[in-house]
Amino acid sequence: MKISSRQRRRSGPKKQAGNTIRSPIARAQQAARLGNATLALSTAISALKRHDTSCSVRECNKLMRVLGDGGHLDAMMGVFDAMVAAGVKPSQVTYGTLISRAGAWRQPSLASRMYRDMLRRGLQPDAQTLNSLINAFAKTGYVSKAYAAASLMRKMGVTPTLVTYNTLLDACARGNNVSQAYQTLSELQAAGLRPNARTYSILIHLCARASLVDHGFSWFRKMIVAGETPNHVTFTTLINACGRSGQLERAFAVLEQMQMASLQPNVVTYTALIDACAKAGQLPRALDVFRSMVEKGVQPNAITCTALFHGCLTAGEVLLAREVIQHMKSIGLTPNAHSYTALLKVAGGALPGGGARGEQNSEHSAAVACLLRQMVSSGGGAELPAGSRLTKPRSADDAELSAELPTGSRLTRSHITPSDGARGQADGRIEPALGTSIAEILAEMPSKSQAGRFRRSSELIDTLLAARLPPPTVLWTSLFASVATAAELQAAMDRFGRARSASLIPKEHDSLLSQALVDTTARVTQDVVTAPGHADPLACSPATVRPGEARRGRGPGEARGQGRPRHTARLRTAFSHSWQMRARHPPRRCSRSSLSLQRCEQPASGPTSPPSTPSSTRVPAWGTWHVPRGPSGRCSQRACSQIQSPSPA
Repeated sequence: MKISSRQRRRSGPKKQAGNTIRSPIARAQQAARLGNATLALSTAISALKRHDTSCSVRECNKLMRVLGDGGHLDAMMGVFDAMVAAGVKPSQVTYGTLISRAGAWRQPSLASRMYRDMLRRGLQPDAQTLNSLINAFAKTGYVSKAYAAASLMRKMGVTPTLVTYNTLLDACARGNNVSQAYQTLSELQAAGLRPNARTYSILIHLCARASLVDHGFSWFRKMIVAGETPNHVTFTTLINACGRSGQLERAFAVLEQMQMASLQPNVVTYTALIDACAKAGQLPRALDVFRSMVEKGVQPNAITCTALFHGCLTAGEVLLAREVIQHMKSIGLTPNAHSYTALLKVAGGALPGGGARGEQNSEHSAAVACLLRQMVSSGGGAELPAGSRLTKPRSADDAELSAELPTGSRLTRSHITPSDGARGQADGRIEPALGTSIAEILAEMPSKSQAGRFRRSSELIDTLLAARLPPPTVLWTSLFASVATAAELQAAMDRFGRARSASLIPKEHDSLLSQALVDTTARVTQDVVTAPGHADPLACSPATVRPGEARRGRGPGEARGQGRPRHTARLRTAFSHSWQMRARHPPRRCSRSSLSLQRCEQPASGPTSPPSTPSSTRVPAWGTWHVPRGPSGRCSQRACSQIQSPSPA
């Protein structure tokens, strides 16, 4: 049977679709859908360099759209650069795709750069492209830039649409600007546009962020009167508003009203309800919502597990938080930066809910450190322990026992063991999400006092060292910069020494951090020496102070420089490098009017008489000196900071 040319042309695409050998740009699109952005980028670049006929503007736009939807903005821009280098001219749709994806992933600088490049090529943006640019500024909270883009839209002769006004309202909601939002709503109505369900949802969200819950429910009633049907976003926004204001019962009433409207809660709705329970301190109700969610076949996402994880840590349930992490890994999820932030904020502090300090607090910190180590472990697919409270309610005996014991007492029965999956962290690499969390916590520190910054940095470093994880360089820098007293300096030295002995400091950063510590030592030493009303502690050495006497600076009629030994510079250098000498407690400022060094009356652990030393050496290598802390100035077991005299250089 002879096949005509028309039938051959019709059958061509079917054979090509069924053939396993597809065009390179199609293979790149398939790799991008599977999440392999590197393979998609390399395949597209190779095809564009060969000037493959399949690499048209339309196909490249499809590839960049898939990469942008997956968050692979670098690969998306790589395809764009390769397309321009190959001589393929971008179209208006190309720039609209780039600007919209950059705005969706909160990259306003990239969106602005693509908009300027679009104008440079002589392409005029349409309403959709300008709305994407406004959305890029709105999502990042740049309210003024969003309104400037809207003004530019009017100057270019493009009429704002309902999407434009909704995006501007969303910018006001994110910026917590109620008055400007109501003014924009008036402009929307003056333009002859009718608010839709998204408009009312944004207004409810605005009232929720401004703690105006009653106003939010008022907009909900106006929405019903206007004939707009509430959707999942509307009810979820109301639940979120109730959770922000602590009205938990009202949030559950909204859930019942949602089910009466024949709308089944989705994962976002359950997440908002779990977060509301966690913020109200109702962890059992949050667990009930989580179990109900799983039973109804709704798969929790990373945000859902993070909300429950934060609620467990707030209530002091470290073991239950561990089960949440195990459940995340069992369904293929990994902890994000918010999970690490929630854990690090409770690390080092007192027991949540008001627990007694001491042994329980130490056990709590140890359990948090072990949990942190398990979170950064690379092993996945962990099985939940039998009888996990995430899948079944607590038994009555367990509930009765927890009611009798104080908060955090069940931590003494902790069976958390360090995971071996976190090996390999000592080479300086740190989990990206953990690094992002630490950076967010450090960004909040400038609002605290210098002592608060030192305490918070010390707590973070102690938690990481207990988990056998390398603290990042920026955390060490924050610790050294917040040191103000000699006692804090010694504490920083101890932590740095423990990290170095445990090989938790990268070799390439060791010299840099060591120099930073030396500079900090010199700075703190200079502050102690030049403090008013205090004598120079370096001038008070065993060579110039007789046993039983105290040197309190220059005596009456004594000329400047008299009474100081010739080796003061050597002692000053030795003190500045005391982190290498590993002294137990260096001298520190005294709260009294003067600082004195006295001979300890307790028997020293070394010999009672000075050994024979060369006559040229003035500093004996014996004797113990301390700064008296008690009101009587005498030595005691607890109020004596002993310092061994430095050995002769």
